[in-house]
Amino acid sequence: MSLSSLYKPGSRFHLNNETLVYTARWALVASFITPRGEYCPITATLGVSTGVSTMLTALPLYLLLQTLQYCSAGSVDCGKLVERLNRSDGKAVKEIDENWNDCGLAFLEKASPVGIEVLFKTLETDPLASKDQVVQDMADMGEFARKINTKQLRILFNSGAAISSRFFANVPDIKSFHWPPSSKLKLPENILEYYDGPMNNTFWMTPEQFKLFGGKLDKEFLCRSLDYIPNRGSLFGSISLKCFRGLLRSKALVFSSGYAICPETVEEWTNHLEEDLEHVDPGEYWLLPVSVWQKILELPTLVDRVPRNYYKLEDSNMLRVSLFEIGHVSFAAIARQRPYWVETLLDLPLSKLPEDIFASCGKDEMGSFETKLGIRARNIWRNPEIIGNISSALDDDQHYCNGMDSLAYHARPWLRRYGSAKCRSLITRPREDDRIEFPELSNVMVIWDLHIERIKNNEFQDVNNTIPLLTTRKEFCKRMAKTVTSEDLKRLDDRVLQAIGGKCALALKPLITKDVAVKLGPLAFWSFKAKHFNLNLADITPLQVSHLSKGVPTKSSAFTKIEITDLLNCDEETFGILTDSQIDAIHGTQDYIDWIEFRRQVARLIRKPLPGGLKEAFLKCLDFRDKGTHGLEGDECLYVLARIIPKLSDRYWASSMGDLFDDANLQPLRTESPIRNALLKKASRLSFDMKRNFVVNHDGQKYDLEQSLTMIRDSYMSLGNPESTLRHRATLGDGPLRAWLGELLSAMKDTMISNMSNADASIQKFRFPIKGSDGLDAGFLVGKAMQQGLKLPFALDPKFYELVLHASENEIEDYFKGAYFYELKTFHDINLYQRVMGDSFELTSEQETQVKQVLEDQTKTPEEKTEAIEKVRNKAWFDRNRDDCCWAPLNSLTFNGFASTSNYKTYDIPRDKLSIDDWIAKNSSVYSEFEYENMSKFFKQFRDKCLQEFRTFVKCFRSRLGRFLIMPESPIRNKQLFSDLLALTINSSPMTAEELLSKINVEAGVDIDSWYGTVKSEVVFKTFVECLTPKQLSKLVAVWTGAASTDLDLKTPMVSFHDPEDAHEKYNSRKVMKRSTEISNTVVIHEGDEYRSFLKEFSAKLRDAMNS
Repeated sequence: MSLSSLYKPGSRFHLNNETLVYTARWALVASFITPRGEYCPITATLGVSTGVSTMLTALPLYLLLQTLQYCSAGSVDCGKLVERLNRSDGKAVKEIDENWNDCGLAFLEKASPVGIEVLFKTLETDPLASKDQVVQDMADMGEFARKINTKQLRILFNSGAAISSRFFANVPDIKSFHWPPSSKLKLPENILEYYDGPMNNTFWMTPEQFKLFGGKLDKEFLCRSLDYIPNRGSLFGSISLKCFRGLLRSKALVFSSGYAICPETVEEWTNHLEEDLEHVDPGEYWLLPVSVWQKILELPTLVDRVPRNYYKLEDSNMLRVSLFEIGHVSFAAIARQRPYWVETLLDLPLSKLPEDIFASCGKDEMGSFETKLGIRARNIWRNPEIIGNISSALDDDQHYCNGMDSLAYHARPWLRRYGSAKCRSLITRPREDDRIEFPELSNVMVIWDLHIERIKNNEFQDVNNTIPLLTTRKEFCKRMAKTVTSEDLKRLDDRVLQAIGGKCALALKPLITKDVAVKLGPLAFWSFKAKHFNLNLADITPLQVSHLSKGVPTKSSAFTKIEITDLLNCDEETFGILTDSQIDAIHGTQDYIDWIEFRRQVARLIRKPLPGGLKEAFLKCLDFRDKGTHGLEGDECLYVLARIIPKLSDRYWASSMGDLFDDANLQPLRTESPIRNALLKKASRLSFDMKRNFVVNHDGQKYDLEQSLTMIRDSYMSLGNPESTLRHRATLGDGPLRAWLGELLSAMKDTMISNMSNADASIQKFRFPIKGSDGLDAGFLVGKAMQQGLKLPFALDPKFYELVLHASENEIEDYFKGAYFYELKTFHDINLYQRVMGDSFELTSEQETQVKQVLEDQTKTPEEKTEAIEKVRNKAWFDRNRDDCCWAPLNSLTFNGFASTSNYKTYDIPRDKLSIDDWIAKNSSVYSEFEYENMSKFFKQFRDKCLQEFRTFVKCFRSRLGRFLIMPESPIRNKQLFSDLLALTINSSPMTAEELLSKINVEAGVDIDSWYGTVKSEVVFKTFVECLTPKQLSKLVAVWTGAASTDLDLKTPMVSFHDPEDAHEKYNSRKVMKRSTEISNTVVIHEGDEYRSFLKEFSAKLRDAMNS
């Protein structure tokens, strides 16, 4: 029994009111042998039957303790055990363990570092009988912590000891402590509350532990000796205020971590900025949180504490503050203290500038940033009150405009257009001769009438002198309304109409028609009430809609008279800017709530798209198709989606393609004509490198193939621009580009395209085996043809286009195996094994013996026998005909490309200057390396090499086609829809005469003599177009629209007819061409078979048209 156990709750004994208490069911007899061999009994008889603790009166406490001490003194010599342990006697560990109740206290008090190390090594490797009690007794004695190191501390943790935060803090080298993050044993959350560093490693800390770091210590600043904190983003999220302030004083770069600091801590810290700003590293000011900048800008004393030369001002969080909270007084103070800060703040969107932000700015303050204000003046119309409120909180003598001369005033057009009446009254008046140049400063009607006359006649000496009248003097607009008409406004210079804002438009409201409205300024209808607004919502621009009636009470808003049908006629951009209150004010919206919300949801995809938003819109449209509540939603939602898709950002489109193409539920919508066309349009890229004009060699018959391919490889980025031109040296204009593309595509068809099978020649593929690097040229040409609206001269397999969409290696291999199965099988069966059915040949005696053995082998099945015999016959044929081999060895294998042909099955060993005998010997030498037994291995290597080349071809093709198409960011599963759309685009329907005629304006009123009588010009041209082949029609379109476009809506060609001055004059094509080209480009069909064939068909069709 140890003395220390007397004092431990839960031990066999404990003291209570000087009475010994014991719990038992039987009588206890304890005896000890003294060092002198004396017998010391202690007997106590306890209640046995009740099982209840019994209080017994024992010897007086003092006497009992003396007796126990005397009796136990001779049981074991703990001091000597500890001495042995301190001398690295490992055997002493076991004895101390066995006698821990007696010797534990002695160990804790007297063990040296050596002895402690010996014990801890044993704890780490060998289990001790009293391990739990040993480690916990160590942890319970706070002073023992000063004797151990962090390694031993970790052993205590791992051994299950409950370590207190005080004990943890007392370990001498605790600054080096670390704990494996992967450990299943978690340290207490409060383990750090009595420690304040230093700490070399913080990576082991959890945010909860770090939050309490040093929290029980009575210190103003903590964490002044920590390393690597900036690399622990999660710790910053829980950092305490004291720790944060201490880190600043330790010169740690607390803001450069890029991690968010605990918001509550930052908020508290803003109350200590006057003390702490000087401790922030100058290089970190630009990273200060928004709330900190907010506080700095609100207090001039804090502004002064920020270093004047700190950098990255334009990238700082200062640009995210709320100037509404700062107010105009503090803003003016900033302009005085740090004028260049104000210049930076003026980069904020004008919507974030309060209308009165310059109210306390006088001459000095405005002078510090008026240059920057002038730069931003083009957007001041969004918030013109900003200029109108300049110096509005100051007395006249401090006003920005006080004493400004007319020249300075003239140099500030933003002040002229939006300045206040107070400002204009303080400007030094111009000379009388100059008053017409500053009409807004004058109240003389004669001067105003001169400007009204200019507006009426749309004649201006300087329009900038008239515009300030329209933007600032409502009285002028009222006077103008009495003189000008709606027609005058229609003819008015667009710059003048744009200047008509809210003040002037209201005065001119009777004259504002639909044609005029869309040309007015964005704020034109700001002050319009319901009684003033006589237009439809769809008659004004979305920007005008967003400001409609903003300057009047809601109950008087123009939206209160808008009907639902008017709203439904608006475009998506208008739906995108309408607010809830504006829509609520419109009559009849309750019956269309779902439809209106759908229109708004779709419109938001243009301005603020959310992940998955496009898919949600499609699902909503799918839902509408089953309803048709108002006869609109079912079909109309398709057209709404079709209009919005081309307007989506390229990045959002690329990220949304997977959702759109892979959802099987959307299949009914994807195949609808408007959606399909929109998807095709959106898939095409719109941004390219700078355009260039290319000149290529041409001999009058064909373009130089080598030069063309070099140009594609070297200049594919600029050549991909739809506005880039290409011509040969003898021509001008854009037409040759399409001819060049057509010729290269034809060359590609001849050298690189083959049928998928003999049975279905319409399905085509790239020729086996295809050259990998030529995928770059092929992909570019296909993409460029698609861009130019050219139909490929071959209908490429749609399955191939599926490989374009991030196809995996396995998907490419699967296509290769399927598309080239026939070529691989043929090469395997004929070119390698030389077996032709029906050929007769003799086996050698050895081979005949092999066949006989196979037939007699009872272990083989009939199928196995047939296969074995065929193998013997194949080898016989192979050996006999090896000299006639014609396959290419792998190191000599070539591939099909623009300027190369594969020799994989028609290889001839080069003879060069060899004699016939030497050449035959060389053949034998080359093919002697091919043994029948190795041919399977050769075939696998051949197939793998062709597959690798094909993989390269696909990747190269994809990269160049990607210059013209927007590819999805991640792989999509449903590739078929995309490939079908792509194939439809590239192999689109040929141009038709009917489509072409609907887009052309033919000179009317011209009668043309013919063998069949007088013919109207419209009939002649219609007949002419109908006689052209699809290829000729495409070339005709190329001349009219230019090689950069085949959109017939961009230009409306005019067809005129040549009437010779002398009716008897013989037709002279050169003369006609010369006259015609003086007016425009002309297409002439030259003489030859094509010419005669055309005239024959033209004559027959014209006769039919005339019923002659």
